[in-house]
Amino acid sequence: EVSHLLGKALWIRRGFGPIIVTGNSLVSYGAPVIDDELENVAFRWAPTGASPVTVKASSAVVEVVNLAHALDASTTSDTPTVAWTDDTAATVEGGALVFSNNNVEGTWPWRGGVGCGVLLSALDSSVVTDNVSRMTTNNSYGPVGSEIEWSEPAEPIKSFLTQVVNAAAQMSWVMTHMYVGAASSAQVSGNRIIDGSFDALFSAWVGAALSPANESVSELTDAMVYTANVTTHCPVTTSLGEVVEADNVAIMSSVTNPNCAYSLSVFTPGDVRVMVATGVL
Repeated sequence: EVSHLLGKALWIRRGFGPIIVTGNSLVSYGAPVIDDELENVAFRWAPTGASPVTVKASSAVVEVVNLAHALDASTTSDTPTVAWTDDTAATVEGGALVFSNNNVEGTWPWRGGVGCGVLLSALDSSVVTDNVSRMTTNNSYGPVGSEIEWSEPAEPIKSFLTQVVNAAAQMSWVMTHMYVGAASSAQVSGNRIIDGSFDALFSAWVGAALSPANESVSELTDAMVYTANVTTHCPVTTSLGEVVEADNVAIMSSVTNPNCAYSLSVFTPGDVRVMVATGVL
């Protein structure tokens, strides 16, 4: 068990080679480190017909980024390299990330949004299965009497997704509870992801790898499997690669988008890669 009063419970920024994280209890009460986000990456919620809100690609509880490429990668021309003291810099093959059977508990008590609670990314494959993850914040948003009240009491989730665009700095919130990225394949199955009702906009995003590599190396190419997950809020997944989505349950959704019809794409303005979730409110 790892429990941190302040700081991430697990932080691997530049892994090279297979990484397996299983059977742990990972607890953090927030990581208020300034400028600890991934370089040149951001998260954005861009609702249809409304202004977007963007936050840095940082995590509150867990961050694991693997930069070793897949054995069957189609290109490795811009893959990050590792340099040993007695050798020249070279790319590393075989960077699968396995995150399984873990219990994660996180809190984000500060105002202003954070990218995610749990960030998992690999230039190879990411396999995320059978975890239980809980994420809460001290958001002052809610029903009548709260510091920031629902704009539409009959549609609280729609109100939250709408109002956070203009009140991001006044709320304590998470863009997505969990981000799973990969360049080869992303497999997310059998997880229970639990958020407070107005703590996270989304429970899970599954898409491209987050790394210093350019889009030709880090874009998800082979498969995206998202099955048998139970989440508090909607997931957002990419349509790249062979897509399998089945038997998932999102407990809370907007009444105007009950089937969680959101999509995740990559927008690259200049040197920054922005992971963009889009959909109707």
